[in-house]
Formats: sequence, structure tokens, C-alpha cells
Amino acid sequence: MRDRTAGWLAVAALAVIACGDAVTPTAIASATASTTGDAGAGAGGFGGGLSTGGSPADTTPPSVAISGSRAGQIEYEPSIVRVADTALAASWTVEPTAGPSTVGYAYSADDGATWTTPAEVTAPFDDAADSVLGADAASNVVLAFVARAGTHPGIFASRASAGETAFGPPIEITDPAGNAAVAGPSIVRLPGGELLLTYSEEDMGGTFAGVAARSTDGVTWSRVDIVRDATERRLFHPCVSDETGRVWVVYRVPDGIAMRRSDDGGITWSADDVAVSEPGEDVAFADPKCAARDESVWIAYGLSTDPDPASTGKDQGLYAIPMAQVYGDGPVAVDAAGTDKGQATVFLKPELADGGRYPLLTYYAGAADGDPEAELLEYSNPCIGMVAVHRPLAFERSLGSPQRFGRHSGLTLGPGGLYATFVDNASGASHVAFIKTTVPGGPCGGP
Repeated sequence: MRDRTAGWLAVAALAVIACGDAVTPTAIASATASTTGDAGAGAGGFGGGLSTGGSPADTTPPSVAISGSRAGQIEYEPSIVRVADTALAASWTVEPTAGPSTVGYAYSADDGATWTTPAEVTAPFDDAADSVLGADAASNVVLAFVARAGTHPGIFASRASAGETAFGPPIEITDPAGNAAVAGPSIVRLPGGELLLTYSEEDMGGTFAGVAARSTDGVTWSRVDIVRDATERRLFHPCVSDETGRVWVVYRVPDGIAMRRSDDGGITWSADDVAVSEPGEDVAFADPKCAARDESVWIAYGLSTDPDPASTGKDQGLYAIPMAQVYGDGPVAVDAAGTDKGQATVFLKPELADGGRYPLLTYYAGAADGDPEAELLEYSNPCIGMVAVHRPLAFERSLGSPQRFGRHSGLTLGPGGLYATFVDNASGASHVAFIKTTVPGGPCGGP
């Protein structure tokens, strides 16, 4: 294992540029200011560990404000999707000083250089948040989110038809007659062009479920249970191999992270939890994410010794983000990261997306809570090393702070490079910005 000393406090988002033909464990992020191990690519395409400390190269490409800083509200928890060619869509949570939260969105037709005036989903909800975006093969865009109407919670989706920049009325994906607590929508496009959305449910009787919903048009949805029983499973996130069509879903279980798979586009699922995390790991209550290419799938999750966010009102600080890799039907292998516990060095909220060959990682990094000189960093090993993408930011983990980052950031890849939506909070209240960085050529390839 590598020597890990005091380093950064970070909120991470990961884009995996995937390759390789072997099961290869790697520590994709660890609490360290220096890396003493090999930085070359391993058998599975990742190789040496990731250092998030030190002095990153200051490339800082220009960012573009999408939502702006409007008085009386904060905007956070962004998502992004590449619709077609240079067309992008972004969404985020809008929280006013008074009144219900809602979901904002905007479009770009020029690869993120300019964006439409922000709009909001209009619907008779008491509140709406936690949005994600997907685009089908016909360039229809689906905006899915969690909303509550009275005492009824649900997952809803609005569609914008190809070429349009306004979303239609929301349609409920969850059971309208149900009253289970729902969380964590996540969406992927299947190789045939359909959309697959997953989420979790918990009912009053102590039953937990992961649910997959499919749609060919973004309007009608068919639901199937990934699993439903008394075992506590939460935070379901899917990924798909465009080459093989296999779909994986990763999720939180009481003692760690597990996964299942589907070979028919999410209609049926494997019957057993396959353990991803190692026994005894300090697995955090934070969303695991996965990405896939060819026969390989990668899973990133967090390790933390912080108390549960429900008891503290703060995101858990992760002292490492291990990366697990599975090739084909082989076993799961994962690096336990081996970071010294108790340091003020953490990561949060990994995000994964497939692109080409090697992993890309973006994350917020700061020295401690409240650090006004935090940064958005990008790392690719061994392609580009670590570079500063945006600075300064205010680092904030409090779930109630007007400067909070929210549950996730947005990350995708396309012909123009790495596209990221992130929270820019340096001016006070959080708002959403966009940035594009180049994916290097040469041995790292591109999308």
C-alpha cells in the first residue's frame, strides 16, 4: 500500500474511461499528499494509486454559469447529459428561501459555450429535488426527480421531445397507489436506445426494494423489482456495457456494497447479492456508482468513520474511494485503500461514466470544512495527472448550508472532452456552473 499522509477534503465525481481484460483492484482515490507507488497502468488499465494532495497544475479552463446566483434561492445537486452532437442538457435542485424546492434545467446547443435561460419544472408538488437526466436514441430527453404531493412521495419524469427545450408535464414512474419512501433515481441508456431508471423503496412494513423502470419513449414506463424483501438495500445505481448489453446495478447493503446484473436489458435480474466491498471495511452511507465497457465493470464507493448524516446533518467525510473491477463473470477484486483513519482527509459522492480507456476523476478538494480556497480538480492516471479545473470554491459538508454541494454532481464524456456540471459557491449561495476539459489523446485515447 502507498504512504498516505495529511491531504485534502474532497467531494468526488468520477468518469471512467474503461479498458482492460483482467480483474484488477485499485485505489481510485485515497487520503494522501504523495504517492510513492507505481503510477503506470496495471493489467486492467488503471495501475498506481491516486494522489489528491500536492500542487496540481493550474490549467483552470473557463467555466460557464448555467443557473446564476439569483437572490433568495440556492441551486445545487446538478446533473448533465449529452443529447446529441454538441447538444447538452443540465438540471439541478432549486431551493428558495421560502416555499418548496423544485427542479431547474437549461439546454446548450453549442457544446456548453452558452445555455438557455434557466427554467423550472412546473407541477403541483409540495417539493421536488434530486434530478437526473437521460437521453434516448432519438434525442428525446427525460428529466427524472423525486417529488412529494401531500403525503405521497414518488419518482416522476418529464420528457422534452427531440429539438425542444421545454419539458412536458411530469408522469409518475412509481406506483401512484403506493406510499413507500423513495430515493435515488439514476438513469442510463441501453444499447437499443431505451432508457432504464433505477430507484429504491422502503415501506412502512419494513420491506426494502430496488426497482428498475424501462421506457422506449420517456412517457410510458414498465417497472420490475430488482429485489424486494426485508433486507435493507438502498442507493441503487445502474451502468451498462454498450458492447455486450449487460446491465449492472450497485447498491448499499447493511454491511457494505453489493451488485446484481441483468442480461436482458433490466427485465430480469440475478438472484443474489454479490459482495463488492471487503469484509470489515468502513463503508460509508454514500452512493456507490459503476461504469462498464466491454466485459468489464468498475464500482466506486466510499470509506468513512464519520457518523451517519441522519444524526449529524453533515455529509460523511470519506477517507478513501476504493475502486472494484470485475471482468466477465469473474470475481470482484477491490483495494481496501489502507488509509490511516482519523485524518482530516476525505472524499464524497463518487460519480462514474464510461468514456474510452482510463479513469477520469473530478472532485471538490479543500483542507477542511469551510475552507474558502477549495478547488474542483481533475485526475486521470496515467493520462494527465492532477489538474485544477476551477478555483476558488468554499468547501461545505453541512446539509443545511446555503453553500452545500448536494447529493451529486454531473459528469459525462463526449467528442468535446469531459463535461462537468458543478456547484460554484465562492460568491455565497450555491449555483450551478459548467466546465469542459480536454480528454488527452495518445495512449489514453478518447471516447
